[in-house]
Amino acid sequence: MVPDGMVGLSEEGLAMTNEGTLFGPDTMNAPWGLKAREKLVALACNFFNAKNVAESHAAIGTALPNGGNLEPLAGSDFLEYLKVKGAFPKTPNAFRVSALLKSMESDGLLVRLGQEKSYVAGLGCHYVYMPTPRDA
Repeated sequence: MVPDGMVGLSEEGLAMTNEGTLFGPDTMNAPWGLKAREKLVALACNFFNAKNVAESHAAIGTALPNGGNLEPLAGSDFLEYLKVKGAFPKTPNAFRVSALLKSMESDGLLVRLGQEKSYVAGLGCHYVYMPTPRDA
């Protein structure tokens, strides 16, 4: 059932009204549909993949740490990646991204490897995705 004033879901799975996406044109504050959440999970798995650390750093324009010790990327890095990649019509809401990352951690998709002292929206947590042979 679609609430009053709602038209349905966009191709990206975002709640739509007659005026556009809920809460204004191109906003990512609206409740996310399944397709949008699935896309975000797939992007997070790729970004935090231990095998893709160099590519992830390159995508957000940061240098790899010296000494060959790769450090895990943070949720804030992932938010920057979403902006740079232009994966959604507008940058997703940081609180929603943080909640999805925490859910992925809870479900065992991401492994938390520490966090920065403080960061807005809980995006200071560092994560890694370790694909299994089944994922290859």
